[in-house]
Amino acid sequence: YGDHRDLHSFPTRRSSDLDEQLEDLDSKCDLIYAASATGFKKTYWRLFRASRQAGSKVKLESIQFVSDEPYIPWELMRVWDKDSPDELPEILGVRHAVGRWMASDSCELRQELHIKKIAVCATSYKGIPNIQPLPWAEEERKYLQDNFSTFDVKMVRAEVKKFLETGMAEVVHFSCHGDMRAQQPEDSSLELEDTNIKPGLVGRPETRLGIGKSKPLVFLNACQVGGAGEVLGLVFGWPQAFLNIGSTACIAPLWSVIDENAHNIAEDFYKMTLIDSAPKSLDHASQSID
Repeated sequence: YGDHRDLHSFPTRRSSDLDEQLEDLDSKCDLIYAASATGFKKTYWRLFRASRQAGSKVKLESIQFVSDEPYIPWELMRVWDKDSPDELPEILGVRHAVGRWMASDSCELRQELHIKKIAVCATSYKGIPNIQPLPWAEEERKYLQDNFSTFDVKMVRAEVKKFLETGMAEVVHFSCHGDMRAQQPEDSSLELEDTNIKPGLVGRPETRLGIGKSKPLVFLNACQVGGAGEVLGLVFGWPQAFLNIGSTACIAPLWSVIDENAHNIAEDFYKMTLIDSAPKSLDHASQSID
């Protein structure tokens, strides 16, 4: 993908190039599995085999990681077992619904969230000089407005700050340009129409006493903002900032995303979790999105 949520066009890739990219991805996922604890591997395969033997009576569907290791995306590990040669290596988050949570915040895990209002913080940047437009961000706004009880937060610093400190909503949806700086995570940003905001604006007592009271689910549909880095020996980044104020969950991409794809993913997610007659949990919805 490009460096931003964008509309760049890309040349058609040869199948050999795609194969190499997939092999490179697999190798990175293999490293994550290699870094996982031996106890986890033994327990996982014991449960996996027991589930297979039990058939439909016992299903191993969901895995929740509660860990003090915040940097490694455990859901991307590619699991395999020398004692199960018939089971091809598979990415854990493809085989199961997987969630991650910090051990220090495990007491705040919640099973459900009752949605009354969705705050939409989205901009297409139309008419804003020197910023690449995001027309599909406007489509996201329309989709949410047409299907749910929503209200808009104007994408300028003063209005976003006021919302964070005084607003109430069970879901907060951002759709904009984003940037993650792993070496200096405190300088990561969401690009508004007049300036940028940084995670420090979110992770303050004023915000915990504001939007934090709603314990919202936060959907950051902006490039790379799912990453984290280290500040003063502590984990820091956009997800941590929102989780630290008491958010129920934070959904954000680790890598760059294309504007239309980002819109489609958001639409599928909300449809699965809030519209379908048999709604999916957050982890099952994330697993099911193509």
